[in-house]
Amino acid sequence: MVEQIAIRGFDKNFTYFLHNGKGGKSIAIVDPGDSEQLIAEINLKGWIPKMILITHSHFDHTEGVERLVEEYKIPIYIHKNIKDDIKVNRLDDNDEILLDDVKIKVLYTPGHSIDSVCYFIDETQANDGIPKLFTGDTLFIDACGRADLPGSDVKELYESLKRIKTLPDETIIYPGHDYGEKPYATLGQQKRTNKYLMCNDFYSFRKIRLP
Repeated sequence: MVEQIAIRGFDKNFTYFLHNGKGGKSIAIVDPGDSEQLIAEINLKGWIPKMILITHSHFDHTEGVERLVEEYKIPIYIHKNIKDDIKVNRLDDNDEILLDDVKIKVLYTPGHSIDSVCYFIDETQANDGIPKLFTGDTLFIDACGRADLPGSDVKELYESLKRIKTLPDETIIYPGHDYGEKPYATLGQQKRTNKYLMCNDFYSFRKIRLP
């Protein structure tokens, strides 16, 4: 259901191909990086791109968008707070996007940026019954996104991570960068090892996120 692709270049980015896991060839592309690398992978596997899902508008998560839209004529989905005046489908919190018969839920998770979202597939929608969360730069494996950039807000980031912690422990976290010792992990594991998720109050979180 999920193909995790390590993107060559900038900052150990991940792109994801999401499909229904039932033999269909339709995919959603999450945070496209190197377009030529992705097109080669699409051609190799015979995938049929249907949409692009963006977790936030920073350039390393949108690098491949223009070329992929040109190649496949597919829509772009991103949170409505995006500042650029471009033709996209603007998302709000708790919106649902349909890929074939799979419902993908939008969770607005600001903090790293004002247009940050996570994409959630619950256990009823996952073909293997295991929930999945694409976290962009909100949550990494044993780390979390920066909160000292233009448009960042450390209190909002803390609240977004609190929201993520309410999801089922078996949820697989698929981050936007390969910063951890492993490329993905369950939320339950991260609650035990990620120091940012282990903070019980905002002040302790702020102390380690903005030292």
